[in-house]
Amino acid sequence: MHPYVKSLQKLFKDNADPEQAAPMKRYMRDQFDYLGIKSPKMGELLKGFIAVQGLPRLPPRRTRPRKRQSRNLRRVNHLNRRLLPTVEPK
Repeated sequence: MHPYVKSLQKLFKDNADPEQAAPMKRYMRDQFDYLGIKSPKMGELLKGFIAVQGLPRLPPRRTRPRKRQSRNLRRVNHLNRRLLPTVEPK
């Protein structure tokens, strides 16, 4: 796993709220695990993280292997889809 992703995951795990995670998981019929971070807070965490770390440097899309999402964390998967287009080489 890319070091950038590891540090981002650590940030989210450090800010997880198990009390919020349980109702989120129930709402989605226990299909996904949640960290219990609501969208506004996740956006603030991401914004602060990017301000400090910057955006990751990735190889061109054709050379990156396509991996299955190894974690069943719905919010993290959504975040990946939101963040990836901002770091794509032009």
